Amino acid sequence: MRNTFEITKASFRVLRGNPKLAVLPLLSVGAVLALVASFLAPVIAYAATGHAGDISRWLTSLGATIEQFQRAHEGGPLLVKAAGMLALFSVYFVLYFIAIFFNTALTRAAMEELRGRRATLGESLAFAASRLGPILGFTLVASTVGFVLGQIESRSRLLGKLVASLLGSAWTLATFMALPVLVQEGVGGLAAVKRSARLFKQTWGETVLGQVGLGLLWIPVMLFPVAVFTGLVYMLGNTHLRHPELIVFAAMAWMVFFLFAMSIVMSTLRAIYQAALYCFAAEGAVPAAFDVPELRSNWRSAP
Repeated sequence: MRNTFEITKASFRVLRGNPKLAVLPLLSVGAVLALVASFLAPVIAYAATGHAGDISRWLTSLGATIEQFQRAHEGGPLLVKAAGMLALFSVYFVLYFIAIFFNTALTRAAMEELRGRRATLGESLAFAASRLGPILGFTLVASTVGFVLGQIESRSRLLGKLVASLLGSAWTLATFMALPVLVQEGVGGLAAVKRSARLFKQTWGETVLGQVGLGLLWIPVMLFPVAVFTGLVYMLGNTHLRHPELIVFAAMAWMVFFLFAMSIVMSTLRAIYQAALYCFAAEGAVPAAFDVPELRSNWRSAP
């Protein structure tokens, strides 16, 4: 816990130096919401004009058409299932691409800050755009692994879920420095995964410390709003307010906003630590923000 606290402080020093770094994960969320809205908005707008019944009939007709296709063709059910899997994988790919694109921009900005250079949002996004090829390659690999693990977990019993969880943890650790590799060395796909895995072998202790330590911070982060909300509900139960449900609704809205804001901050801190660990593992240099007495015992000499 002491090491986790020191890592968090060091990462937060970098974020405090340039709070705009946290805007990049926020843009990633905004891009996902915009993508969802682009599909739902026309449907909702059409339904709002009094055509909700048409949409319902179209969906019913589509379901009937798929069912007829399955009955009319010997391999129909298999083809429909394959089409569904392909559509689901496409969703995985697009969501992974959005996350990796903006995290590439964030990682580049974090590395600039660690090297004492001011990072701007425009330059970071432009840099990510210049790495579009490696990003697409790494997205294909990462989304495929994520899709396969998701299918194993959803279709398995307890043992299968445990295996998928262990494989997922191993994948997370092995690719912990894949984005810094993509940013600094310009490689994506399997090459980024292999390079990250080699760096992990050199710094497995520091990687596990950062991954587990920053993950442990979520425990108090999640418990705090829950404790506040529970205490508020308890207090309201012993009072006689006219509309306590409004206070409960406001408290729930605050809890959701707090957890969302903290997830953005934690995502940014994690990217900063990934960049710092890459600098240490690949270049043998400890960034100034992390070169403090409390953390020096955690950094072994890089090969």
